[in-house]
Amino acid sequence: MRVFKQSILVLLVISFMMSCGGESISVPGYNVVTHSQGEGTEAVVGSHVMFNFESFDHEGNLLQSMTGENGNKPQVQIPLPEDEGPYSAFLEIIKQVSVGDSISLYVPFDSIQGAPPELEGTDLEYRIMITHVLTPEEYQKHADAEKYQQQDAMKEAQKLSKEQIALSQADLLEYRKGSKKVITTTNGVKIMMLEEGRGKNAVVGDRIVVDYVGLFKEGSASFDDSYHRMQPFAFEVGAGQVIPGWDEGFQYLSIGSKALLDIPYNLAYGEQGSPPNIPAKADLIFVVEVNAIN
Repeated sequence: MRVFKQSILVLLVISFMMSCGGESISVPGYNVVTHSQGEGTEAVVGSHVMFNFESFDHEGNLLQSMTGENGNKPQVQIPLPEDEGPYSAFLEIIKQVSVGDSISLYVPFDSIQGAPPELEGTDLEYRIMITHVLTPEEYQKHADAEKYQQQDAMKEAQKLSKEQIALSQADLLEYRKGSKKVITTTNGVKIMMLEEGRGKNAVVGDRIVVDYVGLFKEGSASFDDSYHRMQPFAFEVGAGQVIPGWDEGFQYLSIGSKALLDIPYNLAYGEQGSPPNIPAKADLIFVVEVNAIN
């Protein structure tokens, strides 16, 4: 279970990459910009090209990021000419890259099947940074090594998750004692500061990056945390991407803040809950830490 609701472009990116058409890289309707040219290994037929990927809306807001964390680095193998499918502008770009190249592909909204409707009428930017160009043999060795590294990382993440859950449960016990100062927000979120942050508090429109542990107020069992996923959670404050208690509570926190948020059910998942993990009318506790505010 996650504490957020969102619409993302997962899989749409790759499907577009392998299906967009035209007669050349400068195909009408698409704008390709080279930000920098690398001097590393050049791609050839059979190469596995690996890259970091980010997508942005027309205002420069980050929509999606695949940078190799958690094993999600995208890659494309350049096929033999006789094995190529329908023309792909993206593949034509990949055929010409070298390690270190940084390139943006600007894509009209109406060319992306299934894209979120709120982006209608805009161009999206797909930005790629070439990190590896490998032979099939090199790629297999790389993939095997990453598999083992990922397994080790998952073990460490599970260990960290258990540790953070135990610490959060101890924080909840302290909260129940009533010995520390508690702030109550306008709509009833109660906040117990565990560590003071620095700088200004988050405001509506800020993009905030956090780690968290979610506990049931009754019984203190954990239902979710960011640590086992090996990735902090990012959202825009006040945009309705998270439960209302988060949108309100995080406006009392700054970078470096660590706090316990006591969120009543009406500011969490309401009368219905979020089956099967969150029952109806469940009051929730979150122990959160603010990593960044942009």
